[in-house]
Amino acid sequence: MVLGGSAGSRASLHQVPYPAGPQRDASTAREFILRMFVDLNPDAEKIIYSHFTCATDTENIKLVFCAVKDTIMQTALKEFNLA
Repeated sequence: MVLGGSAGSRASLHQVPYPAGPQRDASTAREFILRMFVDLNPDAEKIIYSHFTCATDTENIKLVFCAVKDTIMQTALKEFNLA
């Protein structure tokens, strides 16, 4: 599968392997995309928060704020050598 861009553009050169598992399965696709994203993290100590949502998920913002608060707290603790 080729991602984005017109023929010859830089984006069209990125090849993405198809995930193992059933075709046209939302769970397989989202886990595959999450794994690709997490695998790009060069810092094993960096926390990556993942959350699957949809446009009608009104609870999403609560989770996002909790993740942001935790990130700020973890950074502050490390800055003062408390973590």
